[in-house]
Amino acid sequence: MAAAVVVRVQLGDAGPITSMTISMNSRVVDVCDAIHQMAGSNVTSDQTEYGLKLRTQLHPSQPSHEEWLRMDAIMGAYPVRAGSYLHYRKLLRPLRIRLSEGDAQKTIMVDDTQLLGEVLRNLCKKIGISNFEEYSLVFDELVDMHTGVRKKLTPDEQRWLDLGLGLREQNIGEDCVLILRKKYFYSDQEIDKDDPVQINVLFGQAKDQILSGVHPVTQDEAAQFAAMLLHIECGEFNVERHKPGFIKDMRTFVPADYQRSKTIERAIYGEYAQLAGHSEISVKFRYINKCRSLQTYGMTFFRVKEKIAGKNKSVDRLFGVTRESVLRLDERTKEVLKTWPLTVVKRWAHTPTTFTLDFGDYAGSFYCAYTDEGPAISSLIAGYIDIILKKRKKDEEDKKKVVPDKIIQLTESTIQLEPKQAMLRPGSVATAQTDRGGLNASVRGDGKGGSSLP
Repeated sequence: MAAAVVVRVQLGDAGPITSMTISMNSRVVDVCDAIHQMAGSNVTSDQTEYGLKLRTQLHPSQPSHEEWLRMDAIMGAYPVRAGSYLHYRKLLRPLRIRLSEGDAQKTIMVDDTQLLGEVLRNLCKKIGISNFEEYSLVFDELVDMHTGVRKKLTPDEQRWLDLGLGLREQNIGEDCVLILRKKYFYSDQEIDKDDPVQINVLFGQAKDQILSGVHPVTQDEAAQFAAMLLHIECGEFNVERHKPGFIKDMRTFVPADYQRSKTIERAIYGEYAQLAGHSEISVKFRYINKCRSLQTYGMTFFRVKEKIAGKNKSVDRLFGVTRESVLRLDERTKEVLKTWPLTVVKRWAHTPTTFTLDFGDYAGSFYCAYTDEGPAISSLIAGYIDIILKKRKKDEEDKKKVVPDKIIQLTESTIQLEPKQAMLRPGSVATAQTDRGGLNASVRGDGKGGSSLP
């Protein structure tokens, strides 16, 4: 390693780029001191607002990678070379957020050095959401890097951002807009009308999913949902105004399957009239509860292909994950074809093209499907199990506090978090990697009985 190298340094957020000789044995904080003195009017006087980023690119054909340097590290700990690009800039940056679809865009200042999970935690704390672990973020739209054209994403197109990575690592620029979404439907049934923040987030998400067809509904149900939207957006029912012809664009109120119906608009007004006297927040709460009654509520769907037994053919299917189970569904109607409780899932694994579940003795064999969404499925299942374990631990601690004079033997259940190991499926084309261990839980409080994991 060279004792000193000449690097390019950008001074300030949008300042000039200059050359600078740095010692590889210098601490990052000392290099920042020197840069701040050199930057002059390109930076503010408060040096604590700034940090140093290194941009690297392994190959011209690959995207560049930016990394914040730790102040207590030495420069030699990073792949700094002659000609490397360093950016001395503010640690805080703006982030554009919508709390729900259609909500007004808000801009918050976030620490650019933090992982997205930390940003999410701080955001939820600021707006009053305590169960932040059940939420995540998605892009509202994508920007074509070549044309600059923005494309609005549908719920089916939106993909969860990685909370274990930073903003820059996921190309979340200052012009990007993110939407707060419920990812894990574990405790939303506990939300009441006194929690307007979560009601608004859940309502926006439910509305988006109903209109886009994520949740199949009957025409009667579509009319009820549309009536609630009219009450929320247009106020109290008025018999003189709200009659056939009032709704100019059915796409904003009903799913595509019923937009051409000749009878649904009249049915909508009949339902609308029955909502008289209800507040906006109470109707949003009713909308969420109505959505909860649907069979597909709380499910996250993944498109997969299943091999037909005895044939060299495959069929399209949906694979669903909920707080209680994993499911196979018809890809068109979303009819449930098979359900397995989460409690019987022993292991799961994925390759770039497959996803496999092991049910141990419960089902006698593996479930295997072809999909490129294996990592996302694995992450979702692991996330639900993490939430379940945390809730169980809290319940056990609360039980000890409630009955301090009683000896309560609480075992860690039989959930086995097994080490990662290869899981082979007879006849499979590849070896898959196990993400987490088995799930077959029992919590015993008095040594006489127990209950399986919900």
